[in-house]
Amino acid sequence: MTEDNNIKTFWEVIQENQIEIPVIQRDYAQGRQNDRVNQIREDFVEALTLVLLGQGEEILHLDFIYGRIQGKDQEYILARNKEAVENVLKAVQGYAGTLNMNIGVEITHKENESSKLTYRKLIPLDGQQRLTTLFLLHWYIIQRLKQKDVGNQLAYLEGFKYKTRKSTAEFCNYLIHLNKEDVQNLFVVDKKISLQIEKSTSFFRVWKHDPSVKGMLVMLDAIDNKLKYTSEEQLMLMWENLTTNRKITFDFLDLDELDQTDELYVKMNARGKQLSDFEHFKAWLQELINKDDSIVIKNINWEKDIDTTWLDLFWTHKAAKVFQVDDAIYNYIKSINLYEYIIGKNEIEISNNLIDKIRETNKEKNFITLKTYKEHQFFTSKSLDFLFNTLSKISSNKLQKLIRSLDTICCYPFIKGRNINEFLLNNNQNLSLWDRTYYYAYILFVNDVDDFENETIVKQFQTWMRICRNLIYNTYIQNPETFIKAVKSVHELSNFKFSIEEKIIEADFKVSFFESQAKEEVRKLKYFKKGDNWKYKILEYENHNYFQGQINFLFNMLENDSDNFELFKSYGDRLSDIFQLDIEKENHLLQRSLLTQGNYTVGLSGQKRTFCKSDKGNLRALNDNWRKVFNDERRLKTLKTLLDDKRPFRDIVDSYSGLDWRKYFIKYPSAITYCKNRFFDFDHNLDVRLLSGSTYNGKHTDLYLFVLFKKLEEHEEFEGLSFIHKDVNNYRTESNFPSIEVLNDERIIITINYSYNLLENNKGFEIKLEDDSLLSEFSNTFSKYQSVNEKHIFQVVNDISEMDTMQDSIIKNLLTIDSVFKNSI
Repeated sequence: MTEDNNIKTFWEVIQENQIEIPVIQRDYAQGRQNDRVNQIREDFVEALTLVLLGQGEEILHLDFIYGRIQGKDQEYILARNKEAVENVLKAVQGYAGTLNMNIGVEITHKENESSKLTYRKLIPLDGQQRLTTLFLLHWYIIQRLKQKDVGNQLAYLEGFKYKTRKSTAEFCNYLIHLNKEDVQNLFVVDKKISLQIEKSTSFFRVWKHDPSVKGMLVMLDAIDNKLKYTSEEQLMLMWENLTTNRKITFDFLDLDELDQTDELYVKMNARGKQLSDFEHFKAWLQELINKDDSIVIKNINWEKDIDTTWLDLFWTHKAAKVFQVDDAIYNYIKSINLYEYIIGKNEIEISNNLIDKIRETNKEKNFITLKTYKEHQFFTSKSLDFLFNTLSKISSNKLQKLIRSLDTICCYPFIKGRNINEFLLNNNQNLSLWDRTYYYAYILFVNDVDDFENETIVKQFQTWMRICRNLIYNTYIQNPETFIKAVKSVHELSNFKFSIEEKIIEADFKVSFFESQAKEEVRKLKYFKKGDNWKYKILEYENHNYFQGQINFLFNMLENDSDNFELFKSYGDRLSDIFQLDIEKENHLLQRSLLTQGNYTVGLSGQKRTFCKSDKGNLRALNDNWRKVFNDERRLKTLKTLLDDKRPFRDIVDSYSGLDWRKYFIKYPSAITYCKNRFFDFDHNLDVRLLSGSTYNGKHTDLYLFVLFKKLEEHEEFEGLSFIHKDVNNYRTESNFPSIEVLNDERIIITINYSYNLLENNKGFEIKLEDDSLLSEFSNTFSKYQSVNEKHIFQVVNDISEMDTMQDSIIKNLLTIDSVFKNSI
């Protein structure tokens, strides 16, 4: 078979073979409904339509379709049998002649009326999607034309079958055998063809649950939307171009005829795989630039660089075990162009949805149609110049001195130590909006510099990046709206990127969006003028991985001693050391030490408060925790008082002698540990609850019950009894409340809880006997307690000063109960 013989049309193949989509193939996917497939479907139908109407390419070639043909040997068998029958009949005819008898013989092959084909069957291994779309297109035009030989034409299409599902096969057969009334109702201008099909009495509702049938209906709607207004003359032209003029073709390869193993399938499948989103985009961008006179690209051969120099850049920075970089390049292009898209429009014109899609990590959800780019005028001369210039700059090895200069001053410790040039190069779409804004500041500087080795430029770069870091990472940028404001503000500032310190300290200079942090930056610059010792320490403290650029509280702690460098250094060094350590694992020494000085805890909603966590999270985590202390005048004074006490924190904690609720957190750090998010609920001294989660909807318990449990657990004299603390999961009820279970040999004998409803809603402990065999001992031991009944006693705590006495009394009485079991051993 020559190569020309391999080139076929769908009509030629369906006339010569049945086409049977095998069970192993997936469902018909070109009719799926999501942004990516919608564009593929729209583009494919557009391309098919244009070539058939003579408005597009001369010929549309659909690459390879290949598989195996079953039943080819049947042709040889039929021919041989026919020849044998003919020879027999000729012999009979000759013998009849000797008898003066005349016998006429005509041999014909009787075809099955249900199909033009009875034995040859193409089983496609690749090309199912294109073949199905072509089947639907042929069916549509045949039905629209209503020619005299429509029955014969449909009979050929009857040879197109699906074996993946019975319902798919039934639907294909249904399309071929639609009655005339149903066909007449199909093509109504203002109605979807799919809805008309579904209205047919012959359409089974169960087919709507078949993914392939649903996909075929969607494709028929797409074809109808494109062709519903075409004239009969145009449809006739399309039919001739489909069948006679061979305008849509593909390479049809019979694997058996080529005597190939399945290895060819692997090779062909690799060769015939779908283009990536980036490859589609690149072709579209090339066409856009070539056809749109308003887009002019300056001094950069982008088509060459994108496949050479820039491609090498992404391969260099790709993540381990990643074997293609198309996604990374495409995401980078979208991300960088986004900056200029934002700058070039007012806030009302900008699509927040477009911003979200560019940030989205799910590949199905982040797909952007090429039509969307055009509608939003996403790519312009200015944005493409900025994009291509950026790619050229960051591809240059000359940048290394600038990048190393950031490491020298530790300018971005909270970007997890990554080289700033790698931000978006390895397909990291999961960057925060802070990181994306900071990267914009970086490329704004780099794009306007040619001499990257110049020492003055290096210092200007360090200063620009430091100021931008502090402004960006200490301002909320958490949604498209704030991201737009941040990008526009950085762009405004970039007009002064080579002299940013001199500019922002000017009395009348305004920094939009970053106003709050900008005031701190001005304050730092004024302290810079006091001497290098101030400058170096300020830079050191702001680069601390917990303070993250915001150290205004250190200046505030100086109060009236604002020029005292030694005091500033003392506070700064000590707090730097404290927050460099994992203070949570140090038995919460900082929180407990602060409690000795007063109630520093931060009020949240309702009665909920926080001890403050020390996690080095994002801005919200920082602002909701220790910055609530740093930036509050009263709490900052508490912190200052603690730092002014030069004793070690452990000594401060051990010497505390207060009598209020704070005492129990100071003496029992496990109570703070129980509060995983550092939240607790405080009403008054006798009403304090520990929250394991964030609300009462999760696990929680009572502070004084928990402390009693810890005392019991730590007591060394118990031998017969053991103790289990039970917290509440979900809201507490009459049968669901925190308790201590007192056990002997895993048998619960007593339960204790801290009650809020004793004698007119007073607080105190309830103790219940669960083992009747101890009734006498229980009654005698707790005889001084108030009683509900003989098995249920309680004791009210009237004041916090009574709490220790009450708890010690319970422990003493339980030791008496314990002696019962000791004596029985």
